[in-house]
Amino acid sequence: AFGLVMEYITYKQIEPVINTLMYTSIFIFTGAETLNNFFKKFKLVMITAFGKDPDKIGNAITAAAPHRTYTIQPGTGGFSAEPVHLVRTIITHEELPEILDALDRDCPEAFHFHHDIEGISRSYYIKPIG
Repeated sequence: AFGLVMEYITYKQIEPVINTLMYTSIFIFTGAETLNNFFKKFKLVMITAFGKDPDKIGNAITAAAPHRTYTIQPGTGGFSAEPVHLVRTIITHEELPEILDALDRDCPEAFHFHHDIEGISRSYYIKPIG
């Protein structure tokens, strides 16, 4: 800020000051957006889907992301007291919209939720950038 004020006082021209501010703002925005995209790519999410047909839920997950696997866990519905299956998978934020769309399209009767997770115990595959 001091340099911009000195430039204005010295040359009595506002255009160079405005240009500097404009290009600095563009640079900061571009850098922040790039970092945000990297963060989104590497942030992990767990999806849990409840349903009576775990194979259908699993097929929806692998159809949307063929390189992802899932875990099936038996359970009992708290409201219905009927047997249900929990299907869980860990994905990236980048893959989340596509898998949620596949679950909504292929398993409309399934209840699902997702949440961010911090840290995993083993290596985890994330697709390369590009």
